[in-house]
Formats: sequence, structure tokens, C-alpha cells
Amino acid sequence: MTAQRSTLAAGRRWDVRDATGMRTTFGRMLAVVFCAVQLAQALNSTDGIRHVWIIVVAWVLLSGAVAGVMLLPGDPLPLQSAIALAFTAPIASVLVLSQLPVPVAHAGQLWFHPFLVAYLVFMCVRGAVGCAWAGMLIQTLTVIAWASMTGQGVVVGFALTAMNLVPLLMATFFAYKVRPVARAIVVLCDEANQRAAQQAAALAASDERDRGLAEVDRLVRPIMERIASGAELTLEEQAECLLLDAQLRDRIRGSALVDERVIELARAARQRGVTVTLLDDGGAEAQPEHYIQTVRAQLCAALERARSGSITARVHPPGREVLATVLVQDTEGERLIEVDPQGRVGASEGVVEPAEAGA
Repeated sequence: MTAQRSTLAAGRRWDVRDATGMRTTFGRMLAVVFCAVQLAQALNSTDGIRHVWIIVVAWVLLSGAVAGVMLLPGDPLPLQSAIALAFTAPIASVLVLSQLPVPVAHAGQLWFHPFLVAYLVFMCVRGAVGCAWAGMLIQTLTVIAWASMTGQGVVVGFALTAMNLVPLLMATFFAYKVRPVARAIVVLCDEANQRAAQQAAALAASDERDRGLAEVDRLVRPIMERIASGAELTLEEQAECLLLDAQLRDRIRGSALVDERVIELARAARQRGVTVTLLDDGGAEAQPEHYIQTVRAQLCAALERARSGSITARVHPPGREVLATVLVQDTEGERLIEVDPQGRVGASEGVVEPAEAGA
């Protein structure tokens, strides 16, 4: 249920890495520094080590496991990935243990313990609790077997690994108690952000509607009062009514194409006898504003040049190969200007059927 709510609220699956900062630049830099410190510790603890390169190979395996826990997708971790990460711990341990002197020269030669504990802990955080414990138990048995075969005894082997179990117990508690709470918090935050975005959009739409109503009132009130007075309209007033009707139609039917410059030029073109039609079928909603500015610029250029005929500008529905078209028809012929969804402009001249242009 919670995962479904998260998917609906955030538009993506919930991932604990978002709550723990594992996807942030700081989190990744911290992991890099941690791995580098472990490498320095390993190379500074080579007393009695027979083949240092094997130690480096173990470090590479453990670093890869850290990277896997940080970067592998999915929450919880996919089973196959979790199994591979879990077996990295005992494999790296075998490589290091095969090179250690007996007894170990100093505690620094056990650098691989905190290294593997760290990534196994984060495996628990990412929901792969069973695999993390399997990796830890196999690694523990590996150390105990090494201690027994080298004459140090089972007790020594267990003592070397016992403290590794405590952080894993804490991570297990996190996985079963804190993860659901963290998930719920992230979901609630996502839902709150979504509601805030919806409220902001509704407020913006309300403001735009109020501005539109104020503009309509400014435009039509004088002529409506003139009509309401019962006086006969002059020819100039009748022409003004037609221009106002066309202007209001442009704002409603061609909203994406309209700005103050387009309105001014469309009005002037109509006064010269040009038929201007603006249509918006919604394809501009998801496009960058400068693409729409490109369409308006082409429309303005056509309106300025027009002295007769007709101009039809249309924003196409979403998903079309063409974002918008401007069809100019006059005594010189027909010219079709196209703007594609990448903002590129193309033009063609010749006979263009009106039905085709509006398809």
C-alpha cells in the first residue's frame, strides 16, 4: 500500500537511498573517501604479507561491493545482486587471510573487517537483510576456520569477528523498524509537494483567469455600454465589434500563440483585409517557452508582411512531428512555415490544400 502511494505521489518507486543521501554527491564522495582510507590502511599494514597484490585485489572486490550497494537500482536490492554482494565478503576475506602472518602483526592488518561490515550494513538498509546476514555468517565461519587451521583456535577466530555482528544487528533493526517509517515520511513529503504544486498551478490559473476577465472587461465594456444605450452603431463601431470578436476568439482558441505583439499585428492585418485564424490544439504545453517564441516570431513576420489573403497559424496536438504551422495564402501563392518539436523552422512554397494544413 505504501509503495503504491509513493508511486502515485512521486511518479517513481520509493528508494531508501533518497532518504539516506546515498544518491547525493556528498554521499558518493564519502564512499570514495572511505574506500581510499581502507586502501591506505591495507598498504600501510604489509608486515609479513607475502603478496601485496592479492591484498589489492581484495580491496578492489570490497570497493566494488560498496559501489554496488550505492549504485545498483531497486529497493529492496534485487536478489541476484544481493547474493553477489553477500559472497564478496567471504571471498575477499579468504584472499586477505591467505596472505596474513600468523599471528597477525597488528590490528591494522584486519582492515577488511570494517570495510565489509560497512557495505553489509548498507545492504540491510537497502532491504537485503537475509543476504547481508548470510554474507556475514559465511565470512565469520571463514575467519574461524582460518584461525583453527593456523593453530590459533576457534575462540580467537570468533573474537576477531564477534564485534562485526553488532552493527549488523543495528542495521537489521533499521530495516524492519525504521525503513517503513522513513518510507512513510518520504511519501508524505512527496504528497505535500504535489499538493503544493497543484495549489500553485490552481492559483496561477486563477490569476490568469482574473487577468483575462479584466482584459475582456477593458476591451468590450465601452462598446457593450454603447450597444446597451440603444444608439445605432456607426460603421466604424461595427468594424470595431468584429475586430474585438476576432481578438477574443484568438485569446480563447489560440492561447499559446497569443501575446501582446501578436494581438497588435493580427488586429492591424485584419484592418487591411487579411483573414487571420489562430488555433491551439495543446502541443505547446510541454515545450520550452523559447520554442513557442520561435513560433510567435514566425507568425509576427507573416502578419507584418500580409496585405491580403489569409493567415492560419496552428499549434498541433501533442506527439505530432510538427509543433506548429503558419500557412500564408495570398495573391503570390501559398507558403507553409513549420516549426518542429526541437524548435527548427522549415518553409515550403506551392499549392497547399487547406484541409491538409489543418490536419
